[in-house]
Formats: sequence, C-alpha cells, structure tokens
Amino acid sequence: MVDHIQINHDVSITFNGFAYSLNIESYQWGIDTLMPYAIAANSGIRFVLLDRLDVPDLNGPTDVLAMIDDLIA
Repeated sequence: MVDHIQINHDVSITFNGFAYSLNIESYQWGIDTLMPYAIAANSGIRFVLLDRLDVPDLNGPTDVLAMIDDLIA
C-alpha cells in the first residue's frame, strides 16, 4: 500500500483516508515533515525547518537528513 497525504477543500489533512488527528504521533510527524519538504522542493526555496527529530524510529532522522541533503544539492 502506498501512503497518501491529501489536503481537502476545507484545508483539512488526511493520511490514508484518516483525519490527521486520528493518526499516531509518528505518522503526524511524517506529515509535518513531508508537507513543508514538498513545498520547498516544488517552490525552489530549498529550506525546511523541522522539529522533533526524536519522534521517528532509529532510522528516521538519518532518512530525513538524506532527504534534506537531496533538497539542497
């Protein structure tokens, strides 16, 4: 199954069909990370401010830093 983040017409956010508030903290963190990353990547800003790198699993921070490295390269 492919994860799917959606911004609805009323600006509510769903992840795999569930409201943002109904997802577990690590999924919420993923949404909070991917949304500004997508905006930065598509707008050419090449800047993302992130918080709570301690929330994902052990590989999470490493994956995020690799993503950011790709963004600024």
